[in-house]
Amino acid sequence: MCELEALGIGRKTIVSEKKFEHLNDISLKLGIMVHKKEQIRDASIVSKSTLQEILKQYGGVQVRWKGFRVFPYGDDDWLAIDFDRGRRLGAVKIEYQKDLYAFSQSLRGVDPHRVLLSMLSNNSYLGSVEIGPDSNEFELKVNREGFIDNAAFNELKNFVRYAIDWSTIYRDFNLRDNARKEAESSRNEFEKEAGLELNERIQIKTNSSITASVCLFIHLSAQSTKADTE
Repeated sequence: MCELEALGIGRKTIVSEKKFEHLNDISLKLGIMVHKKEQIRDASIVSKSTLQEILKQYGGVQVRWKGFRVFPYGDDDWLAIDFDRGRRLGAVKIEYQKDLYAFSQSLRGVDPHRVLLSMLSNNSYLGSVEIGPDSNEFELKVNREGFIDNAAFNELKNFVRYAIDWSTIYRDFNLRDNARKEAESSRNEFEKEAGLELNERIQIKTNSSITASVCLFIHLSAQSTKADTE
């Protein structure tokens, strides 16, 4: 199960339809750090410049196994986040994320073929995967730099990307929904102001017509009175 709590979105959860058969005793805790000041949860805690320095040094998803950090994960692009951003990957990978694709289709204003274009850079994700002692399908390489590429490690990458891609879909929806609401508010305000201006013009025109009619009526009446007198 994935749980997301974010500014403007609130708390959301999702349970993957896909079973990760080779994963056991795995947990992921991740912070999503956005560089834009208006999207920071509490800008009083950290400035934009300080946040950039933090992410430069600590950004990326690390892996911890048996209590120790496994390198180079977190220092490299092991989840292919920047790789996918570079090739402008827009849709989730349907072969193992069918439920995420269906989920993106259900959200108003979201294009499932472009939903990942708003994905943040690799170092904007700050956190780690914890591989517990009951997980026994991971093997370190001889040089102890990373795991052997087996079924468990491939599932681990899919597991983490599932969570990141799901959060990206919600972020894309939130950005589009806020833009839609702002556009509707601006349109309503414009229509309100335009309507008032139009009513004022109609009122002025109506008053002018009434004045002209009264003047014309008086003038004609005066002529008629004069003619009758003669």
